[in-house]
Amino acid sequence: MTTDQMIAFSIYVSGALLLSLAAVLTLGTAMEVEGRFRRFMVPSLFLIVIGYLGISTVLSGRNASTHVHMIDLAIKAVKGLTIFTALTACLVRLLAASFSRENSGNGGSSLFLAFCLFFLTNTVLTSAFGTQPDFMYYQYYAPFLFAAVFASRTQDPEIAIRFAKCGLLIFLAGSCIVAIVAPDLAIQRMYAGWIPGITIRFWGLASHANSMAPLALLYLLVTIHQPFERRWLRHLGLVMGVTALVLAQSKTTWVAAAFAIPLLLVLRSHFSWTPGNGRRAQAPNKIGRAGASLVALGVLGVSALLVLPEMGVSVDRVLAPTARNEIATLTGRDIIWSVAVDEWRRNPLFGYGVTMWDDAFRIQIGLDEATSAHNQFLESLGAAGLVGLIGLIAYVGTLLLYAINSGRATRGLSVAVFTMILMRCFTETPLEVGAFLTSEFLAHLLLFHLALGQSYRVASAVRPATTLILPARGS
Repeated sequence: MTTDQMIAFSIYVSGALLLSLAAVLTLGTAMEVEGRFRRFMVPSLFLIVIGYLGISTVLSGRNASTHVHMIDLAIKAVKGLTIFTALTACLVRLLAASFSRENSGNGGSSLFLAFCLFFLTNTVLTSAFGTQPDFMYYQYYAPFLFAAVFASRTQDPEIAIRFAKCGLLIFLAGSCIVAIVAPDLAIQRMYAGWIPGITIRFWGLASHANSMAPLALLYLLVTIHQPFERRWLRHLGLVMGVTALVLAQSKTTWVAAAFAIPLLLVLRSHFSWTPGNGRRAQAPNKIGRAGASLVALGVLGVSALLVLPEMGVSVDRVLAPTARNEIATLTGRDIIWSVAVDEWRRNPLFGYGVTMWDDAFRIQIGLDEATSAHNQFLESLGAAGLVGLIGLIAYVGTLLLYAINSGRATRGLSVAVFTMILMRCFTETPLEVGAFLTSEFLAHLLLFHLALGQSYRVASAVRPATTLILPARGS
C-alpha cells in the first residue's frame, strides 16, 4: 500500500468514525430530549411540517400569477434539515415506546395495519411491478411518522390539536402579511373565479391555492373544537381562516366546508352531554343553534336550486359560460381522469407505477399541470392498479370506523376532518403519502392521530387554551 493510499484510507476511516460518533451523540441527545418532553414529540411534527411549508415558499421567490419558482440551495438545505429533524423525532419516539409498556393492552392495531396495507399496495408493490417500475427512497419517509403516532396513541391528542392549531394560526398570519408586503408571492392575479368582482386567488404561503384552502378549513375545524381563551385572538383567527378559505376559491374545499363545519357543530352539541350525570360538559345551546342554522341554510340553498327553475329562473343562465364549462368538466379533470383509466388498462393489477405524473410523464401526455389524477380513487387505480385500489378502500373504510368510534373522545372533530378529506378525495389526492412535507399530509396525519383517540381516555370537556402551546389546566 502506497503512502497516498494509506492517507486516503485513514481519511475514510476517520470520517466514518466521526460520523458514527456524531450519530450516537445525536441519538443520545434526542433520547434525552424525548425523556423530558415525551408528550410533545409527536405534536411537534405538525409544527415541523407547517414551518417547512412557510419557509420554503418564502425562499422559493415564486410568482403565483406566472407559476414560476426559483429552486435555491437554501430550500434544499431547509428541506434536508426538516426531514432529518422529523425522522429523528419519530425514531426516538419509536425506540422509547418499544422499551416501555405505555401501549400495553391498547387498541389501534387494525388502523395501523390498514395503513401498512395501503402503503404496501400503493407504493411498494407498484414500485416493483408497475408498468414503469422505479424506487424512490423519499417515498418511504411517511410510514415513520404514522408509526410514531401509533406508538403514541395513549397520549392526549388534545396537545397535538393545540400544536396544529397554533401552527396553522401562525401560518395564516404569515400568509396575510406576505400578501401585503410581497403580493406576487401569495396572490394570483387575473383569475376568472366564481366570486363576482374578485379577480385574484389567494395562495398564501401554501404551494397552491388548492392547498391553502384545506389548511384554512382545517384551522377553522380545530379552532371550533378547541377555541383560544383570548377573544381577540379567537376572532382574528376566524377572520383570517374564513378570508383565506373564500379567496383561495377552491370549489371542492367550499363543498367540504359546507358539510364538515355544520357536522362538527352538531356533533359537538350531541357529545357535550356527559353520560350518567344528566348534565352538559359545556353549554351547547349556542353550538346547537349555530349548527342547526347552518344546516337550515344548506337545506334552503338546495331547495332554492330545485324551486328556481319552476319559477322560470334558470341557474344555467345565471352562470357564466366559463363557469358552466368548469362544472361540466370539473376544470378539465375529466381529461386527467381518462388518462388515469388508460394507464390502469395497460396494467390492471399494479398500474403505471410511482413515477406517474412526474415531469417526463406529463410531457408525454401533454398536460404540464397534471401533478396527480385529481381523484384519490383514480390515482390509486392508475398508479397502483386494482391492488392499490383495494388497499385504498380497505384503509378508508377502517379510517371511517375509527373516526366514528373516536367521535365522542374528540367531540366530533375526527368525523369532521374525515368528512373534509373524503370530500376532497373526489377531485384531489389528500391521502397521498409519497411526500410528507405537504399540506395534504398534514391533515391526513392529524386525522390518523384523532382516529386513534379512542385509545386515550379523554376528559368529557375541553377547556379553551389559556396559552398558545401548553394545555389549559384541567384539560
